[in-house]
Amino acid sequence: MLVVTDTSPINYLLLTGYVDVLPVLHGNVVIPQAVAGELLNPRTPETVRQWVAAPPSWCTMQSPRGPLDPALAYLGEGEYEALMLCQELSTDALLTDDTEAYDAARERGIAVIRTLALSKGRLCRGCSICLRLSPGCKRRRSMHQHKSSVRCWPVMPQGIPYGPQSHDELG
Repeated sequence: MLVVTDTSPINYLLLTGYVDVLPVLHGNVVIPQAVAGELLNPRTPETVRQWVAAPPSWCTMQSPRGPLDPALAYLGEGEYEALMLCQELSTDALLTDDTEAYDAARERGIAVIRTLALSKGRLCRGCSICLRLSPGCKRRRSMHQHKSSVRCWPVMPQGIPYGPQSHDELG
């Protein structure tokens, strides 16, 4: 799987210590150069700047190469590049919390994942079960699929409410 992220999701996940969930859930992540520039700003927390300066192997940074799309000129530079890369690379999804980028992506048929949308009653209770497939999980690896567009965290950050108690309650 391949996803492109704009600034807020990667920044939030880095600051909360949950950035390592990205390769588990999405495989490879592309950060647009404009987003990398925003994350390297001197006002950005040092931990974020250090990570962006030396990203892990599952994360690449690049700029879009295609022609400019004037219809997206109203977006910020990071959101613009993220959408352009989604189209160029035929990615599986865009990670964004920006409402305008969300709307533009959906208009173009690009799947969108929001950072905290996971907490709105669409998660199984013990997402570590999803990834480890412990005996408590009623589903097997070969058929492990969530209904609708559920995404799971391996461990939920404290303070984020859990959704249903089990996969069977996801309806």
